[in-house]
Amino acid sequence: MIYDSAGMAWGFHFVGRKEKFSLLDRLLAEVYNPVREFPVSYSQLRSYAFAELQGAYLDAVDHDDDILTQFVESDELTKRIQQCSNFKELLETWQWMETDKD
Repeated sequence: MIYDSAGMAWGFHFVGRKEKFSLLDRLLAEVYNPVREFPVSYSQLRSYAFAELQGAYLDAVDHDDDILTQFVESDELTKRIQQCSNFKELLETWQWMETDKD
């Protein structure tokens, strides 16, 4: 799910994506791994309340494997997320989180 700043939740799927790769695809991937682009199709699902987005962010921190918390402690990030009251503040927290503090 994707959340936008206007309060809309979006779904997405890859257009034309192969679900299974052939034996040739798998063999070639060992020596030649091309980059392939797949178009993405987005669809509006519904409006969301800010608490839903905030909860999704907190859930991601709870299940994090040192990606979101690479440069910050999870307790501090959780506290900052809980203090946010709008999308802009969550975005500012995301930007703070990505900054190497050392």
